Amino acid sequence: MATVTLPVLRDTLAIDFGACPAGCHACAEACARARAVARITALDLPGVSFHGAVTCGQCGEPACRDACPTGAIVKDDGPADGYSIPRRNIFWGAWVRHGGLYPDYQLRLFRRGAGRFVEDAVHESARVVGRVETLAEPLLHHSYRDLEDFVRRSNRYSTLSARDWVRRGRPVRVRHLVTRPLGRFFSMYIVQRGFLDGWRGFVLAVLYAEYVFLRMAKVWEAGRAHKPHGGA
Repeated sequence: MATVTLPVLRDTLAIDFGACPAGCHACAEACARARAVARITALDLPGVSFHGAVTCGQCGEPACRDACPTGAIVKDDGPADGYSIPRRNIFWGAWVRHGGLYPDYQLRLFRRGAGRFVEDAVHESARVVGRVETLAEPLLHHSYRDLEDFVRRSNRYSTLSARDWVRRGRPVRVRHLVTRPLGRFFSMYIVQRGFLDGWRGFVLAVLYAEYVFLRMAKVWEAGRAHKPHGGA
């Protein structure tokens, strides 16, 4: 059975699906009493472990919020312009809690007109003008299927990132091929306590260091290609 845990923003109401108690329809019933016809719908999807509310988000004083027994529906006098969500990264079937991989906040929800998605070298990211708050319920992120999947994506992502470095004119020296990968490993495994995740923490620290090496090496290679023959 699949599990969906997802917070949703609808204009002025933030709904934390993970906090919606299964089988509860208090919000829809309260809305129906206040408006004669409910403008919020509580969903129970068959075959999926999921319960959540979908609302219009237009009420100044929403009855659904006041009726919610767990506080899953949020609205205040000065609602945030965006919400960052913690991301729970799953590697090889287990949640990795350390190494800088949690809470790994991702800005995913924002009010219309207050934010936009921008293209980065590897992934899109959101930019919001205004106040950003955080939600407690995490997104579940199954990052990589296996080592082969990681290595394949690492090669592709490092190429895209290296092109961005070259475009920005960021120099890479030979020493960076050693110091930067080692720095990433030390940061993930020691400073951010990746060792507490056992063998997963060690393997991930090595893999992310390998990604940094590939990126640095590709930038360095591109720089050498533009030098005359015989250049160091």
